[in-house]
Amino acid sequence: MGYSALWIPESVGRNPLVHASWLLANTTHLNIATGIANIYHREPGVTLAGQKTLAEQSGDRFLLGLGVSHKPLWKTSAA
Repeated sequence: MGYSALWIPESVGRNPLVHASWLLANTTHLNIATGIANIYHREPGVTLAGQKTLAEQSGDRFLLGLGVSHKPLWKTSAA
């Protein structure tokens, strides 16, 4: 369709890195980016390793976007 990138959100109960992995494995040219992955659910070292792995396996087609999202939303949805 001519798109160069697809930005995927983190929704309640879904892991954006796993979603990105599936999308990258099933495309050849499309860049995949998280917009955004919630920092409250990620340990920094593990997140960096995930980003590096996805970028390496996809020929640098992965972009990790991190942010704070809405902490109260995440706190109540996990209960």
